[in-house]
Amino acid sequence: MQLVYRELDADIVRRTNAVFPAQNCFVEVLPDQLIIPRKYVELGESIRSLPVYEDDVWMISYPRTGSTWAQEMVWLLGHELDYVAAEQDIRMRSPLLELSALIIIR
Repeated sequence: MQLVYRELDADIVRRTNAVFPAQNCFVEVLPDQLIIPRKYVELGESIRSLPVYEDDVWMISYPRTGSTWAQEMVWLLGHELDYVAAEQDIRMRSPLLELSALIIIR
């Protein structure tokens, strides 16, 4: 599926600019009409072109829904309950691919 990015309507830009320190930092992605950080446009294609392997595990969730806990459980199950290795930070064991697109640097 091809994604199409477009600029936000002026009213939405005005409202987001009032809330976020970085100005004009979002775009709309179609066909789903999602508003996403502008930086994702650059990063998104590199994520979409990553090689996918048969044993990859993808976790897709909304923020604040217990995804960090779920990451820990899935990682432990996939690594034979290796609690010693699980002491390493979850961000190193189970990276958030789009994190650099979510951080807005002024």
